[in-house]
Amino acid sequence: NAGSAPPPSTPYAVKALGHICARRFDLLQRCSEMFRSALRADAPAPLKQQAVMVFVDLLRSEEGRTKPSVIKKGVATSKSSKEINAAAEATAAISAALQQHQTSLIASALDGRSAGVRHQALLLLKAMLEQGLVHPHSCIPKVMALELDAGERGCAELARATLRALYARHQPMVSAPGNAISGMHAAFELQCALAPQARGEADGRTPRPRYVYALLSGARKERLGYLKAVLSMVQVDRISADQTPAQWEAAATKARWVTETLADLPYDKEEDPLTVIHNANRALSLHSDETLRRIGLALADADGTGSSLETPPDALLERARTLEPATIREGYCAELLCLMHLLKRHLKRLYQLNDAKCQSFDAADSVSGQRPTARIHETLRIDVGLVSQLPPTAASALAKARIAKRAQSPKRAQSPKSPSGSPRPRSPRGKAAR
Repeated sequence: NAGSAPPPSTPYAVKALGHICARRFDLLQRCSEMFRSALRADAPAPLKQQAVMVFVDLLRSEEGRTKPSVIKKGVATSKSSKEINAAAEATAAISAALQQHQTSLIASALDGRSAGVRHQALLLLKAMLEQGLVHPHSCIPKVMALELDAGERGCAELARATLRALYARHQPMVSAPGNAISGMHAAFELQCALAPQARGEADGRTPRPRYVYALLSGARKERLGYLKAVLSMVQVDRISADQTPAQWEAAATKARWVTETLADLPYDKEEDPLTVIHNANRALSLHSDETLRRIGLALADADGTGSSLETPPDALLERARTLEPATIREGYCAELLCLMHLLKRHLKRLYQLNDAKCQSFDAADSVSGQRPTARIHETLRIDVGLVSQLPPTAASALAKARIAKRAQSPKRAQSPKSPSGSPRPRSPRGKAAR
């Protein structure tokens, strides 16, 4: 039943039905409702794992039936027409069942509750791809995301092996910019859904989707296209006017994660970080001035006189709490632009790229960009939390304003202080204060 938890014996019943269906393929259609219930997104993990295993076993048994000959006493003999017809009927029944539940089976690969479900789903995707039962386009983003399943029982290695095989057979699909973006979306969702103990690698670092970039190391055009596609997830057009504030916050959270991913990629050619910096500079030059102008007008004095740059930080924070949704959207756009600026500054520092080298970079020059590069520090990480902090000058001015207010109101509670002793206030959720 959809509204109640199944008894502990249910997975064993599903397993038994799977063995029966492996011999009586006509029962697959009669069991379709049972499989649909077991493959729901909210179905218990042991039940879903067993349901996926049924389809894995069906495909494995199908491999033996589709062989053109059988071995008897060391001699290869052709199958009879009756056996061929029976195999064709079995193939049709299994294909129909897979098509009926394909969406749920593919989605099971990103079930963050159980490593067993993800592993069995990946085995099923691998078998379906090998037998041509599913289009690679629908599976590639899920396989890319499973690289992050790096826990003790994770399937990251199997995902990389599957991705290698996909790249060998379908290189244009794996390197397509659309699949790069879809893979990043799927990877972000999986990492958010994974249990905390399944998120980290052996060295304690948070895993990042890097393997596609490594696969494209020998394909310059596809590699640079991949970097541009991933960087586009931090563009301001991700904050659409027809979205809700909750969707803006979700897009900003994903943009922070993508920024950390781009900063952590193992760049080994000089043109790769330069490409990211070049496209970040372009976005900043197109959108920064207009975004700052709109936010400045919204935070200016009520009578229209004065500038937000001349307004005390404490007053700006008060105004940020009563902003219109359109201005709040501009604040989120400003955050994405800040992330781009932070990313390019981090890459310039990490790979020792000065302003002259960045300005003279030519994306069409395929020779000079092939120079090798290396990090100056392997453990240096980008801190996207800097975007949510007031600049030191504004923080100092705000601290003085609050000290003056406390002096006028002795009974007011003391504001929390940082370990260094000076207040370091964070902007409230109104991003426009930045």
